[in-house]
Amino acid sequence: MKLNEVINFPSFYELVKSHKIPFKLAYRLSLLNQKVEHSIQFYQTEIEKIISQYAMRGDDGNYILTEDGNGIKIRPEAREECDVKLFELQNTEVEDYGITFTFEDFENFDVTPEEIAPILPFVKLD
Repeated sequence: MKLNEVINFPSFYELVKSHKIPFKLAYRLSLLNQKVEHSIQFYQTEIEKIISQYAMRGDDGNYILTEDGNGIKIRPEAREECDVKLFELQNTEVEDYGITFTFEDFENFDVTPEEIAPILPFVKLD
């Protein structure tokens, strides 16, 4: 399993964590959330290293934001190398958490395709 397949799981967990669901399903979701947290912490640490290495900084030493304010500008001469590092990070293999779900586990949920996407790497087809 790749890191980019697990880093969005918390968005699904946030969506369902306050719903009353069967105990076994709640347990597996909670356990998976705890296990994924380690991978997310690793991801955040590595992203911070990449940003520190490749980001543009102002005279005050702070990162320069993109025009829309939603990102950090990368030094033009480092863009390609930065993209490679980001790709490698997102495709880092992570442990198999040993927790899977079936479609039946979520049959009582009404969700959009966008909402269900973060759990799909953990759903096994029969």
